[in-house]
Amino acid sequence: MKTQRLWMAALVAITLGALPGWAQAPAKAAAPTQSVDDEELKLYALNSLRNNTPEEAIPMLERMLKSSASMKLKDKALSVLASYETTRAREVVATVARDGADRELQLKALRYLGRMEGEGTRKILADIYAGSKDIEVKKVVIRSLHSADDTARLEALARTEPDQELRIYAIRHLGAQEAQNALRQLFDAEQNFDVKAQILRALAVAEDQEKLAQVARTDKDPKMRREAVKQMSILDSTQVGETLVALYGSESDVEVRKEALRSLARQENAKALVTVARAEKDPELKKYAVSRLSQMRSKEATDFLVELLNK
Repeated sequence: MKTQRLWMAALVAITLGALPGWAQAPAKAAAPTQSVDDEELKLYALNSLRNNTPEEAIPMLERMLKSSASMKLKDKALSVLASYETTRAREVVATVARDGADRELQLKALRYLGRMEGEGTRKILADIYAGSKDIEVKKVVIRSLHSADDTARLEALARTEPDQELRIYAIRHLGAQEAQNALRQLFDAEQNFDVKAQILRALAVAEDQEKLAQVARTDKDPKMRREAVKQMSILDSTQVGETLVALYGSESDVEVRKEALRSLARQENAKALVTVARAEKDPELKKYAVSRLSQMRSKEATDFLVELLNK
């Protein structure tokens, strides 16, 4: 088996033109189709290196990354490296990720780092983030920290990053990770309205109905209560419909109550809207609820509207 792997490695190296000591014929101008075929062969050869040991494959992959090969081939080389769970493979990918000479390749390497497990990888990503002034590089690092399930570092960035755009970007990824506790703490400590609104959106993505309902009930700022009610619209209607109806009944601010009606309408929750419309005494709010029902394709909505016509 070892002999077979060595022969395979040698064959791959010859295909890639990467084995030292082998004489190569002078390059000739190739037709476009031949060039495409050659690249496809090299992609197959690169992919086959997954079957070799890291010690056999990594030197060839590293040479490929330092060569004048196409971005497609270098991308495949990074992909194969990321499949190895070795310190050396991580070092090679990290070297490319730190090098900004080829920005496109750097960003690809950063993405692949997010797929490589281990605290060492996450620390490398954090160090690259701290040492970079490039917004796009920092965003890719945030995405990679998300891929690596590094909630702690994402939360730290969401707390301390001076750039608001990047803070919000980290907050959104915390939502995708369903990091409810981290988002709750961030919301309670935050003072900026726009950032708090983004945290509410992330809480909705994380399906934290309890925290959203708490903000909708108790926050002193009606605009913030309205934002919490708005974000509740993306939650499952069977879980949140009764909560929205209860919030509607206890709320005094007209705009917040209208937002509750809009949220119910977005969820196509005709039953809850009919309940509200039947009980509402305020002509403006009743009209608003009925107007929302009139836009819904629902038997409950239709039956209620017919009932109104027959009065």
